[in-house]
Amino acid sequence: MKAGKHSGHAMSSTQTRRDFIAAGIMAASAVLAPASGFCVEQASGPQRIIALDWGLAETLLALGVKPLAIPEVRGYRNLVDPDLPETVQDIGLRTEPNLELMRRLDPDLILVNPGYAGIADILGRIASVETYSIFDGSGKPFDNARKALVQIATVTGRSEQARLYLEETTVALEQLKASANDFRGRPVYLVTMIDERHLMIHGNNGLFQHVLDVAGLRNAWDQAGNIWGYSNAGIERLKSEPDALVINLGPVPAHVQIALKSSRLWSSLPFNRRGQFHTIPSLWTFGALPSAVRFSWSLTDILRGIPHAG
Repeated sequence: MKAGKHSGHAMSSTQTRRDFIAAGIMAASAVLAPASGFCVEQASGPQRIIALDWGLAETLLALGVKPLAIPEVRGYRNLVDPDLPETVQDIGLRTEPNLELMRRLDPDLILVNPGYAGIADILGRIASVETYSIFDGSGKPFDNARKALVQIATVTGRSEQARLYLEETTVALEQLKASANDFRGRPVYLVTMIDERHLMIHGNNGLFQHVLDVAGLRNAWDQAGNIWGYSNAGIERLKSEPDALVINLGPVPAHVQIALKSSRLWSSLPFNRRGQFHTIPSLWTFGALPSAVRFSWSLTDILRGIPHAG
């Protein structure tokens, strides 16, 4: 099973984008620097920050703040972004963080989502706690993610970095819109493979719906999913839109790839016969604004790799 044709191009594009962000942060540093020089970590606000939510962790990184620790570091690198600094410590499972280790790390601030309400009092005895909800049932996680970036920037003294990152977000969406001119109204399935017969299909209340809307693409699964924006379904449901592009979000497990190669049902699906199955290997569908920006750039690469409107 192959990733989309965009893969090679995406590598150089990703480097360019990282350079763009780095240059922006450096520019902000120059504006904010005292005469004696500037260090990003010396900005006002808490700097020893633990993020228990991966989306909040990637938001910190987008603002130039290196988390002190996060849960499941290996999973973050595999599913969210491989470029997590090596010095970020692992504090155990997202569902059961190591509270004693958190105490020893002596953080200034802990960032959580509402799922940690049950241990909020315990966390509050370790450090100040800030709660941000991206997936709150409103059906607007992109807007919530953008607000969370601005709010976290305020708390950490990174308002200028937030402004620059929002500019980067606008650039990403504008580039996507320009690349999607020949694909207006084209149906797209956003999926995450579970096994050779089942997948998650991301609906119109997911994090990436706003990106599809900007591009003028139509979500082929035009219905709301659960609070996280997805529904479970069998792969045969992808027959409903024969002209659709299918984009897998996140890595396809190796055993699933092997099983799909011998699956007659999988081979018979229209998008496979047309070579329109694409994979974005590292992408967290339950993330925050940086995940949406990465999706936007990756979708741009995919569309640019498709000859004409085929």
